[in-house]
Amino acid sequence: MKQFRAHSSSFRTWSLSGSPFTAIATHEQSSEVQPPILFDLTRSAPIAERQKGSSSNGLIEWQRRRIIRYIDRNLALPIDNLTLSALARRSVGHFHRAFKQTFGRSPQSYIMDCRLDQAVRQMQSTDQPLGKIAETCGFTDQSHLNRLFRAKYGIPPAHWRRTLVK
Repeated sequence: MKQFRAHSSSFRTWSLSGSPFTAIATHEQSSEVQPPILFDLTRSAPIAERQKGSSSNGLIEWQRRRIIRYIDRNLALPIDNLTLSALARRSVGHFHRAFKQTFGRSPQSYIMDCRLDQAVRQMQSTDQPLGKIAETCGFTDQSHLNRLFRAKYGIPPAHWRRTLVK
């Protein structure tokens, strides 16, 4: 175990242990036995603080904005996790976990809800056929839109649209 002096007066020594990126700081001011504080040398927050569910476990602000902007602009196209993870500069697995922690659902579930919201807006504001709306919102076909719309709202989109017009 290597030890070296900390720059802060509140800590006596840093001890590298276990992971090469983890350090243990011991207090010098107190004569009582206190639990050591773990720090991850690659980040500024203590490990215990980060593990409590702080925002560093999810997507950070610039990643959220970039992902949302990309999804909004490309709803008509196929959007996969590989593309989104590259935009966030994370591995696919890490991105998926961070996205789920940030938004409370998977990326594909979020994208489908965005597509449904856009379809609802188009059904309210245009008189385009449902097949065309499904295509412009990125659904595979009209039956895909019908199935997801019914699952979310409980009625088929054509029936919903007719009741909206009346």
